Amino acid sequence: MVMTVAALLVWAAAAPLAAPRQVPATAPTGSTRLLDVPYLPQSEDLCGGAAMAMVLRYWGDRKVQPEDFLALVDRSASGIHTSALTADVKRRGWQAFPRDAATGASGEWIREQIDRGRPIVALVEISPNRYHYIVVVGWLRDRVIAHDPANAPFQLMSTAEFDRAWTAAGRWTLLVLPGDDRPSAAEASPERTATERSPATGACGPLIQNMVNLARTGQMAGAESGLLAATHWCPRNPAAWRELAGIRFLQSRWGEAASMAEHAAALEPGDEAGWQLVATSRFLNEEPAAALGAWNRIARPAVDLIRVEGVRRTRHPVVVAMLNLPPRSLLTPARLERATRRLDQLPSAAATRLRYRPLADGLVEIEAVVVERPTLPRGVVPIIAAAGRALLQREVRVDAAAPTRSGELLSVGWRWWDARPRLALSLAVPAVSWLPGVTTVEGSWERQSYATPAIANDERRRAGLRVADWASSALRWESGVAFDRWADDRHLSAEGAVDLRLADDRVSIGVDAGTWTPVGSGQRFATGRVSSAWRSMVRHDQPSWSVAAGFTTASVHAPFDLWPGAGVGHARAPLLRAHPLLTDGVVSGEAFGRQLMHGTIEYQHPLFTSAAGTPQLTLFADTARAWHRLRDDDRSPIHADLGTGLRVAIPGKGGALRLDVARGMRDNRMAWSAGWQAPWPGRTP
Repeated sequence: MVMTVAALLVWAAAAPLAAPRQVPATAPTGSTRLLDVPYLPQSEDLCGGAAMAMVLRYWGDRKVQPEDFLALVDRSASGIHTSALTADVKRRGWQAFPRDAATGASGEWIREQIDRGRPIVALVEISPNRYHYIVVVGWLRDRVIAHDPANAPFQLMSTAEFDRAWTAAGRWTLLVLPGDDRPSAAEASPERTATERSPATGACGPLIQNMVNLARTGQMAGAESGLLAATHWCPRNPAAWRELAGIRFLQSRWGEAASMAEHAAALEPGDEAGWQLVATSRFLNEEPAAALGAWNRIARPAVDLIRVEGVRRTRHPVVVAMLNLPPRSLLTPARLERATRRLDQLPSAAATRLRYRPLADGLVEIEAVVVERPTLPRGVVPIIAAAGRALLQREVRVDAAAPTRSGELLSVGWRWWDARPRLALSLAVPAVSWLPGVTTVEGSWERQSYATPAIANDERRRAGLRVADWASSALRWESGVAFDRWADDRHLSAEGAVDLRLADDRVSIGVDAGTWTPVGSGQRFATGRVSSAWRSMVRHDQPSWSVAAGFTTASVHAPFDLWPGAGVGHARAPLLRAHPLLTDGVVSGEAFGRQLMHGTIEYQHPLFTSAAGTPQLTLFADTARAWHRLRDDDRSPIHADLGTGLRVAIPGKGGALRLDVARGMRDNRMAWSAGWQAPWPGRTP
C-alpha cells in the first residue's frame, strides 16, 4: 500500500508525461517455493546460533533460541565454527548434512532443496576474513532470498553476489533434517509454505514489506526483483501485485502498472487504493474509457464542471444541454460515449471532441471542444466541396450555421436536374424545450420522372418534423411525422428508425419503417428497410475494408418516389455502379422495384493526408436484385459489378467525393460515375 499511495501522490503532483515504450514484466524462474522460515535476529557473535534456531523452528522445535548455542562461540573467532555447529545439531538429535566446494555444493543443489521445502544454512564472506551465517529460503533465476540474522528477513541478493560471497567462504552449506528421517509437517504439507498461503501468515507478507522499505530508500531495482519474486511465489497475494504496480507507475510504465494493479484489485475488490491506481494508470496510458470503468468500481468520478471551448456563436448552455451530464452525476464510460455522440450531432458543429480531466476528491472536469461551421460557407475547402457537389449532382446546398446562436443549422437546397428538379428547406435545432436531441423541421417540393411505357412524372410536396437522439452510447433513434401530397392524394405519415452500433463503432445495424395514411380518398401504404454496415477501421488515414448490405420494401400502393433502387448513388443511395439508375434524369435502371436487396464490399487505401482531405484508392464489388421491377423483362434481375475508384474524404462531417469506374459481370456493361458519398454508415433519411 505504501508504494501504491506514493505512486498516486507522485502522479497528482507531476505534469503529464509521455508514455515510454512498454516493456512486459518477466516472471522469474527458479525454485517454485518461498519457505516460511521463522526469523530470529542475532545477538553479538551468534549469527550461527540464530541461523540454526530459525531452521530448527521451521522443522517444529518452537522452544529453541539463538542463545542456546552460546556455548559454541569461539571468542577469538567472534563466532561459531562450522564443525562445532554441525556436531551440536547432531547431538540434539537432528540429521546434519554439510557440503562445501570439495563435496560438490552448488547453487542448483540449493535450489533443489528449496523446492523440496528444505531451508539451507550457508556461510558467506561479508568482508575479508569475516564470515557470516545466513538461511537461504528462496532461489530465483538471478536472485537469492535469505534470512540475514544481522540485518532482516527476506533479503535479496543477486546470484552472482551470493556466489562470490559463498565461494569466498568455501561454499559451505548445511542441510538439517528431522532425526527420524521422516518428512516433517513442513515438508509433507507444501501448502504450509507454498504460494497459496495467505499473506497474513505466509512468507510473502514480510518479503513484500521489506521490498517496500527497500523502494523507499531508492533501491528500485532490488525492490522490483523482490516483488516479482513475490508475485511468482504468491500469485494470489494482492499486496505483491499492487506494490509492484506502484513501482511500474513510478517508472512511467503505465500499461504494466494498470495490468498489475487490476490483477491486485481483482484479488481484493474492496481495495479502493488499488482501483484508484488502476484508473490513474489507464488514464495516463491514454485509455480514458477503461480508466472510468476502474474508477466506477469505487463510485467515482463525479462530474464537476463542463468547460466548452471553440464556440463563438453557439451559446454555451446549448452545448451543455446536448451533453446531458448533470453536476455531481457519476461519469461512466457509457455516459461519456453517449455524450460524445450527442455532441457530434450538434447541427452547427463541423467537428467535435469530448474528453475529461480528473480533479482532486474524485471529481472530473468535462471539456467539450467544438469546431463550428462558418455562418455561411467560406474558405477553400467548403467552397470546393460545395462546387463539387453542384457539378456532380446538379444541386446547390447552402448551410447557415447558428444564425440565432442556438446551435441550429438552416439549409436551403436546389436541384436543377432535368426531369427531377427539387427545392428543399430544413432547420435543425438542438435541445428544443422538452424535446431530446435534435429537432428538424423540413419542407420540400420535387418532381421525378420514371420510364414506364410512357414517361410518368410524380410531383411531391412535403412538410415534416423529425426528432433524433442517442438513447444510449450504442443506440440512436429517430421518429417523425409529415404531411405529403402527390398530385391529388394527401397523406399523413409516421416514420421511425433505429441504428445500433457495435464493436467500437465498426458495426451498424439499422431498421427503418414508415406508414402513410390518406387524408380523404387514397390508399394506405408503407415502407420498411433493414440495413447493416461494417468497417475495419474508423479512421480515414489507414487502409480499411467496408461492407454494406440491406433490404428495402414498399407496399403495393406506394408511389414510385418511395420505391428502392440501386445505381451510381444519384437517385437512390444503394450502389450498383456499372448500371446507372438514371437516363437523362429519368429513372429507368434495371435495379428499381418495390423490393430491393443490395450489398457492397469496398477496400480503401489512403494515399496521403492533408488539411484539405484524404485521397484514397478503392476497389469495390456491388450486387443488387430488385423484385416487382419497373421494367420487368426477361433478363436476369441479379447484377454484380466490379470496379475501382478514387475517394477524397473531407475533414469533419462532410462525407467524401467519389469517382468510380465499374464493369457489370453479367452483361459487361461499363460506366463512369461521380457523386457525393454520405458519412458512414451512409444511410439517408
